[in-house]
Amino acid sequence: MTAVRRVSFLLFPFLFLALPLHPATVGQIRGHVFDPQGATVAGASVTVINIISGAQFETHTDAVGAYRLPHLEVGEYRVAATHPQFRTVRR
Repeated sequence: MTAVRRVSFLLFPFLFLALPLHPATVGQIRGHVFDPQGATVAGASVTVINIISGAQFETHTDAVGAYRLPHLEVGEYRVAATHPQFRTVRR
């Protein structure tokens, strides 16, 4: 066996030790904002509020109405989308 193969063989079992053994503690919320006719809404403000902690995060939709809020603590959130030309929607 060559030295490279031997080292690879010896290190392989230890690769699994690098995998997290606990559940995820962060997640993300993502989606699209649509108007009543089904067209996407660019530039809408999207706010999410953690129900337990009250932490609030905000972003805006892109040109195709998509939004993404990464690195959020796992939990329940309220989501609100607002745009000057439409009524606010809360979920």
